[in-house]
Amino acid sequence: MIETLKHNRELWDLFTRYEEYTPSMLDQYGRFPYYLSNNRNILEPKVSTFLIENDMNVEYPENKKFAVCLTHDIDNVYYSKSVLYTMCGVVKSLIHGQAKNACKMPFHKINKRWNPWWNFEDIMALEDMYGAKSSFYFLTLDEDNLDFNFDIEDLEHEIGTIADNG
Repeated sequence: MIETLKHNRELWDLFTRYEEYTPSMLDQYGRFPYYLSNNRNILEPKVSTFLIENDMNVEYPENKKFAVCLTHDIDNVYYSKSVLYTMCGVVKSLIHGQAKNACKMPFHKINKRWNPWWNFEDIMALEDMYGAKSSFYFLTLDEDNLDFNFDIEDLEHEIGTIADNG
């Protein structure tokens, strides 16, 4: 089936995301900008449609009709280094009647349990309730990078817990 797909250059390039490896331009962070993509309709599964129309037979365990792949991209684990951003979050919480959250927010780096973004164990507990597993992908950056938000070494315990849970 892959050979059939390879013969359709447009679909093969889409399947392999060729345009992301040969960009004419990158954004300020060195990434391929979505607005330059030739395929911006993410709700149209062109490659999957082609494969099914060409008699690809997909079978899922226990005769299920579909499969789900759960993933988590962890770009941030703290609100921000900016005091102004944190204070805006406090005000927003107060406006929404979340006084308890507003009181905890300025201290989220002191006590990780007060940080709503530090919820890896909560996510895994929810998945356990439904018999699901997911993958976590952590963005590791150098401190001098504009998007730097956390040192991956600060997450040693959490990553160990994730790995221990499979």
